[in-house]
Amino acid sequence: MGALAQAFTSDSIGRRGSILFWSAVFTIGTAIQTATSTSLAQITIGRFIAGLGVGAMSAIVSTS
Repeated sequence: MGALAQAFTSDSIGRRGSILFWSAVFTIGTAIQTATSTSLAQITIGRFIAGLGVGAMSAIVSTS
């Protein structure tokens, strides 16, 4: 889902802005995961948000 969503952000705010945006999304997801100790729902939501960031970043940043 993140890889598909990055196409819209890359077109509107450019590659650099898109990388910054999706890095912030990933950071928010990891902060949610880190802030919990017992809530499975909170960990799941954090993993989903962080996964959006990772998926988008993998599509934006080239591997070569």
